[in-house]
Amino acid sequence: MAHAPSFAVSATPRVTRRPSAKILPFRAARAWLDIVLEGPSLAQTRSHLALLLHSPLGVYVKATRERGDSITVRLDIAPEDFGFTLHMLLKAVPAATVGALRPRINTGAH
Repeated sequence: MAHAPSFAVSATPRVTRRPSAKILPFRAARAWLDIVLEGPSLAQTRSHLALLLHSPLGVYVKATRERGDSITVRLDIAPEDFGFTLHMLLKAVPAATVGALRPRINTGAH
């Protein structure tokens, strides 16, 4: 009968410690996209806003402003999500007017 080779196992394993790294917060660049919702009446425009708020884009709504029978909606998105945002906007509110994609300005206020 052959004997299995034996290996010596040390009682305390050696653990090498790395110096702790500083953790820096990483915030991806964000952008604002303003869109304008319009309808024949303010009530109709508000129903368009309700559709937008209940769509997947609702979580990106940063602010709204009524002016006459139109409502301007500011979306806070990641620039790389621009294509997805347009796709979902066409599904939720196809008559929306899309403005420029601009870098978000941090004012310090929430």
